Amino acid sequence: MSYFNHAFKKTFVGTTSFVQTEGTASSALSTGQFTFVNPNTWTIPPDLNDGSTLASPLVLVSGSIHTNDKIGPFHGGYRETNKSKVINPKYISRLIKVSSVTAQNQIIKVEANACAGLACDSTIRLRLDVKGSPALRFLNHQLYKTLDAYTGCCDANNANIDHTVALLKWADQINEALLLKDFVQAKVWVEAHASVAIDPTAASATIVVANADRTKFTVGDKVVAAGIPANTVIVSVGAADSASSGNANVVLSKAATSSTNVNAAIFDPAVSATYVPATSSLAAVNSHMDIIAAYVDTTFGNCTFTPTDYYGLEPLFIYASVVDESGEPCKVECITVSETRAPKQVSGLGETVLRELILDGRYLQNAYPDSSRVDSLRMREIEADPALNTVNKAALYDQVLILHNVPRFNNPTSTFDNDQYLIVVHVPAGTSTTSITNFIVSSASSAGNVVTLETF
Repeated sequence: MSYFNHAFKKTFVGTTSFVQTEGTASSALSTGQFTFVNPNTWTIPPDLNDGSTLASPLVLVSGSIHTNDKIGPFHGGYRETNKSKVINPKYISRLIKVSSVTAQNQIIKVEANACAGLACDSTIRLRLDVKGSPALRFLNHQLYKTLDAYTGCCDANNANIDHTVALLKWADQINEALLLKDFVQAKVWVEAHASVAIDPTAASATIVVANADRTKFTVGDKVVAAGIPANTVIVSVGAADSASSGNANVVLSKAATSSTNVNAAIFDPAVSATYVPATSSLAAVNSHMDIIAAYVDTTFGNCTFTPTDYYGLEPLFIYASVVDESGEPCKVECITVSETRAPKQVSGLGETVLRELILDGRYLQNAYPDSSRVDSLRMREIEADPALNTVNKAALYDQVLILHNVPRFNNPTSTFDNDQYLIVVHVPAGTSTTSITNFIVSSASSAGNVVTLETF
């Protein structure tokens, strides 16, 4: 009996197709194919093919991932299909679709927009904390550093300085610090053109600009506008057409989210060696620094499944704050810190799917040698476990989860009880699962059970 609120888990990998051909036997399924079959005939019922519902119990079956049925003269049956418990549509409690999530690193912006300059002969400090498991594993503590930017001596002509100088000093320290540079990178941008008309197209990375404005766009510059995703840079600039009032195509690193014509600001990258600070109209200087989480943890191509092997999923988190030379954050005016891209942890990675397959095999008493001893590695080669080849460890997979109960009508304690089972079907990211989820919802409905598809 199960005395805890936990479901027994069963894993399937559907890398090719959801088979719906009526009368197909479960034994005919190839690797990566999966379907529902009648547990009495072990064939696909007609209901699955014509789209109607089926209130009677079913079994989810997938083709074996093994290529050989026998290992040696005695151990056999490896080509047997992978089967779930009998699923009664009346006892399905939840149906869930979980879409994979692509990993995304964080970007922090330190901005001094329309700032009337920083006071001369003062020190502005940027406190930078980089947190997350990659930093902890590397240093055994979180990574932090305080960066100083001295604004320079005062002169008779100008009591304030161009704030971009401080941003460049911080960027240089970040990119040169022995430990910090391996985890984050910094880049300073200065506005070159405040308002340039662009004609974007939704879901397209190509924008249209007037011939007269074409020279304002340079490969590597940043484009900031409504409908253009943050941190978008110019990839290429097309030739101007022959018309006197013609246009040119500019390709960006990210697709636009809107087709509305807008005015865009264009920012040039700046470096300390070539930047000439402004000495007047300091409020008109628009510049900012991007701090990009650039660290990627190292992984081995083929995991040996020893205690020293590791694959990381947690992204880095950047925390930045600006203070004056006395440590007072409230006295630093016009410099702000904001997040322009939030970090995202990858979900549905093949590395995770592979480990679920191995765990599922162990429930079936299929041992998977995972020690650091040579004989374990040799045994894995002899047994030719196909899990490593079936799953693309670098790819992403979506999941369909079916949670159902198997009642115990014959319980020795005379107390009604049931076991809870979770069936997880992994499919390559973007694969349509509408046919399988619609069939489950309709079958549950015909059995008098209301089940709706939950998506995450």
